[in-house]
Order: sequence, then C-alpha cells, then structure tokens
Amino acid sequence: MPLFWNKLNAPVVQLAASELVRIYFEGVIYLFNNPEAVSEGIRLFKLKEIILLLHQTKDAPMVTQIRSSLSSERTFGFKEVVEAYGNSPITIEQLAQLTNNSRSSFKRKFKKIYHTTPGAYLIDKRL
Repeated sequence: MPLFWNKLNAPVVQLAASELVRIYFEGVIYLFNNPEAVSEGIRLFKLKEIILLLHQTKDAPMVTQIRSSLSSERTFGFKEVVEAYGNSPITIEQLAQLTNNSRSSFKRKFKKIYHTTPGAYLIDKRL
C-alpha cells in the first residue's frame, strides 16, 4: 500500500471538501484530453490529491473501504459478496456491480447458484 494512504487525523468541512472534489474533476479533464503533457510524477500527485480530497468528504468511510479493498490481496467470490450484502439495503444493480457482472449476467449466475431469483432470495433473507 502506498505510504500516502495513511488515515487523516480529522476531516475538513464536508461542503468545502465536496466542492474541492468537483473542482478537481474539472481540472483533471485537461489531463485526460492531453495525456502526452502528463508525466508519471503528475499522475501520482493527482492520485494522491483525489484520495486525500475524497477522504475529507462525507463518504470518507466508503472511500476507506474501497481503498482497503484495492490494496487487499484477497478477492471475494460471487457467493461471498451476495452473502455479505444480503441484509443491507442494496439493489440488484448494485450487487451486480459488486460482483463485476451486468444486471442480466448477475441474475443468470444467481439463479444457477441459488436456484431462485435475486429478488425472492433477498426478500426471504431479510424476513
């Protein structure tokens, strides 16, 4: 894990951080349109910048979780993801995304593994 991924001591004002993220993305568009003008050092700096900005928004816990999963050597299987999120308020589309499937592929794979539809399974599990 890169050294700059250390936790922040305290978040800044949420609204200001969210505005900074918006401004960041406006500025980074130029870099995508002109990749020849960007060195490896600039790319690393921009990566550090967005990670630090995102850690200061209201979604910081989710950013930390995503960041941790990126540096994790463990991968999760289809069933593990479904089981982990089965009791949370999550949509079929979100589960499909978490398992790296399209909605239709997710439904087919789900039916093959669980012998029921995702909707019926989630309702049953939640009850």
